[in-house]
Amino acid sequence: MAGLPGGVLPPGAYDNNSQELVRYVIPSLVLPTVAVALRFWARWVNVPSGNVLKFWWDDWLVLLSLPLAWAQGITTLYWTSIGLGRHVYMVSPSHLKTGLIILYANFFFWNIGLTLSKLSVLCLYARIFKVKTAFRRALWIVGALNVAWEIFAFFSALFQCTPIEKVWNPLMKGGVCINYYKWFLTMAISTFLLDIIILLLPMPILYQLSLSTNRKVLVAVLFLCGYANIAFSVGRTVAIIQEPDFAQDPTYSMIRIGRWLIMENPLCIFSICLPAMFSLVRRAIEYGPASLLVSKSYAFMSNSGSGYSKTSAVRPTKSMKNINNSGEQSFSNENNESHGDDYHFNAVFTTFITVRESSCIFSVFTEKVQIVRYLKFKPQQSVLNSVTIIHIQNFLSEDGEYFEYFDGSSPESGLRVVKQLEKHIAAEGPFDGVIAFSQGAAVAATLLARPLCQDASKSCLTPFKCAIFFSAVPAVDYDALSKGETRIIDNITDGELIQIPTAHIWGRKDSEWSDGSEKLSKICAADSRSVYIHDGGHEVPGLRLCDSLAETVKAIRRTVDRALFRQ
Repeated sequence: MAGLPGGVLPPGAYDNNSQELVRYVIPSLVLPTVAVALRFWARWVNVPSGNVLKFWWDDWLVLLSLPLAWAQGITTLYWTSIGLGRHVYMVSPSHLKTGLIILYANFFFWNIGLTLSKLSVLCLYARIFKVKTAFRRALWIVGALNVAWEIFAFFSALFQCTPIEKVWNPLMKGGVCINYYKWFLTMAISTFLLDIIILLLPMPILYQLSLSTNRKVLVAVLFLCGYANIAFSVGRTVAIIQEPDFAQDPTYSMIRIGRWLIMENPLCIFSICLPAMFSLVRRAIEYGPASLLVSKSYAFMSNSGSGYSKTSAVRPTKSMKNINNSGEQSFSNENNESHGDDYHFNAVFTTFITVRESSCIFSVFTEKVQIVRYLKFKPQQSVLNSVTIIHIQNFLSEDGEYFEYFDGSSPESGLRVVKQLEKHIAAEGPFDGVIAFSQGAAVAATLLARPLCQDASKSCLTPFKCAIFFSAVPAVDYDALSKGETRIIDNITDGELIQIPTAHIWGRKDSEWSDGSEKLSKICAADSRSVYIHDGGHEVPGLRLCDSLAETVKAIRRTVDRALFRQ
């Protein structure tokens, strides 16, 4: 025994509450391991197989934190077998020394692992909140605070006793140690404050976003997990306050404090991996369990009746050939008519172009010929001919056979088509706006969401004054495409990137892409967007949806008015 006061066993001398801590150690090993594995699995399956830039700093930092959580849990589990949970005077001197060495090592496993996890969160913020310079500056400041905290925690733990040997040999003559109560309390309060800062950091951005109910639930769950991590910081602080003399009986008193310490970093790891885990669940629900075994992006994958490639037996249109070739030809072949049954409707991408006398041309590629409709605009009133929309609908029916602009599994293909659109605008523009359907909407929105200048103090010009999207596929990040990645843009991570007036029309029966249309609408300015959801599916409303047709025309008219006639 380490030492028995008066040689008499006090009441409760044989108490052993180690199992209370074991109940926490097991989840601390399992939860972060599963979470990190699923995180990397999600990264792998959601990026095309040819891409080598699948992971970023937030992934590697959380991966580095994981073995430290393992080390903390495994050594603590071993300690419970040699005395942790018993009173110090019931532990043999050799086991007591081993236990104090484990405690000393755990100081470093805990603070280094926790710092890596928090830096991973900041890197995740940097990756998904590509917004204001002030926010990025705040990330650097908070990151510096975390590094400063780690430096203090590391060296104060390293030199907690002089000489260091006194840490595991407290009865040695001479030497001095820090006040453990004050040190633990300082660490607990400081980590709590850093957790609060990190948690609140993106709140101003999130507050400005208009979220759907599903998004609100997701954000609530994620932030609840964040607060749960803070709850462990608070619990540890309370436990320390309630045990001011824990250093007198460390093997027994450490149980109450240790159960909070042992779960803090694992829970932090688990919470920051939640978004990736949710993406796996959503992928399995939308594309089937088999999609979890393939490294392929489903951001723009083919689906029958959804505006995508339905069969390879039908040859593509001339405009599609132009888009997918090396780039020597223009974006579309607007000056030539298409003839013959071999030329089928390509996932429609329409534009209206300002010409003389304030007229607008709606140009639509059809199955056999190129159709042109003119819309006259008076100085203070726009007149939209609904017949034009009816005519478009003939070639955008829900049961139609559509073809894709680019291969959804190839970011290079997506980048090429967006660049072709840029070239077409430069050669044939300027344009007042764009009307786009399905995957064409994704192409247009990807370009519109791209930052066109680097100086935030300057006004960046956009290629169109307004945009009208039918049954849209969500936009992707242009910078990600440039890096060989496919990342869908959404308002919760990117904000309202498209500031021009927009109209968003889609069908509530569009089982494939109604969420995509809503996602695209949310990255457009709320004060200048019009949204109309009709009773159809993946189509443009026509004669069979008369009421929907009228409301569609109104939505387009409002958008055009905002673009061309507002002061």
